[in-house]
Amino acid sequence: MTEISIIIPIYNAEKYLPKCLDALINQTYKDIEIICINDGSTDNSLKILNQYSLQDKRIKVQTQANSGPAIARNLGLKIATGKYLMFCDSDDWYEPDMCEVMHKTIISQKVDVVVCGCHIIEEDDNGRPQGELAYYQNKYEKLQDITPKLIKNTNVLLWNKIFKNSLIQRYNIKFPIGYMGEDSCFYWQYMSVAQTAYYLSDKLYNYLRRGNSIMGQVFSKSGQVKYDTLYALEYYYKFLCSHKLQHQKSELFKDLYIENWHFCTSFMTEKQYDKAYKIFKQFCETLPQEQAKQLKQIIKPHYALRIGNFKIMEFSSQKFIEEGSKQLYFDMRLTLFSKINLFNISQKKSLLRGKILGLCVFKMKK
Repeated sequence: MTEISIIIPIYNAEKYLPKCLDALINQTYKDIEIICINDGSTDNSLKILNQYSLQDKRIKVQTQANSGPAIARNLGLKIATGKYLMFCDSDDWYEPDMCEVMHKTIISQKVDVVVCGCHIIEEDDNGRPQGELAYYQNKYEKLQDITPKLIKNTNVLLWNKIFKNSLIQRYNIKFPIGYMGEDSCFYWQYMSVAQTAYYLSDKLYNYLRRGNSIMGQVFSKSGQVKYDTLYALEYYYKFLCSHKLQHQKSELFKDLYIENWHFCTSFMTEKQYDKAYKIFKQFCETLPQEQAKQLKQIIKPHYALRIGNFKIMEFSSQKFIEEGSKQLYFDMRLTLFSKINLFNISQKKSLLRGKILGLCVFKMKK
């Protein structure tokens, strides 16, 4: 049995693949297998993989018809022999001692998962918000019990963590097929059955931020991937039900759904929001009545008066409870001709503000 299996899904990555593979075969810790799943690449990726596998027998190459990273990673899970699992994206690379440090920590600390830091490299002006960078920073240090708060405040990234394969096999944790957001879903499943975590300050992973990546599509108004997070949450709920954890994790699930709803819809057009709300309503029909009611108290539809496709007036209402401070944010507005804000009332922390035609008519602290 290998100690560490590293799973890499690969699709048309010839530009980045050599650097990724060089970093892996030159790790200071040698007892690893590098599972490369070629997801129907049409460039020279497969040729590069075969060349490297001839040089290093730890590299295992599997090829499948183009099916997406979820199916590729599930295949990697199926053939992995390692006691521990790590992931890498084909356009990123490990620091030379990443496997050694992660392996040593998960054994010495006797935890279920280890989380390290990362270097972020911008490939170009990718149009992604710089405020997003804080998401990649660890908010915890050293040994921690895994609580709902910790699950929500830890990034869902796969590549900055080492997992126990035994836990993955015991709970049959897999990646959902048919949509993106599979990283989040894998993370939620694993952390819901894990007990302890250890956080390292060491930046052991190098993440290349690209504008045309899947995450880049989330910030694009035309990107369809933003709906996939909602489907991933549905898959996660089914996982909880299959292991009779839905009652124990009900509060966690509610908070995750609301948090991800607000993140996804903040990048949506009006029509995209309407589609997302239909997905939400259909999902609520499968939930216990009380749980559906709690979600509907926070997540609201947009109401609009139209003549044909021409929108005359719209009413929208949003609520959000900030994690940590537990402060309520809300915003209600009435808009004419999609542009003129007739009326707007909002609360942020203790400040309540009302506007008419964009002009503040009252401001008060509660």
